[in-house]
Amino acid sequence: MSLVAIKFPEDFITDTKEFAIKDYRTITQQIMYWADIGKKQELRNWQLDKMRIGLQQAKSNLIATNDDVERIFNKCK
Repeated sequence: MSLVAIKFPEDFITDTKEFAIKDYRTITQQIMYWADIGKKQELRNWQLDKMRIGLQQAKSNLIATNDDVERIFNKCK
């Protein structure tokens, strides 16, 4: 894995260092940890948006039957 230098505001690094110390991480590890959390949340939001669109289309009888809607809801449980 190659590394790239990035500039952050000093107060952000200070705050990050405080969190990193509490969890025995380096500043880089802490930023990567936060980035991973954000990435997972973005993926969840994207998936939920796609499901909402699919359900709206199903309710409008555009692409799915009632069985399809029930199957999607059962997968979400």
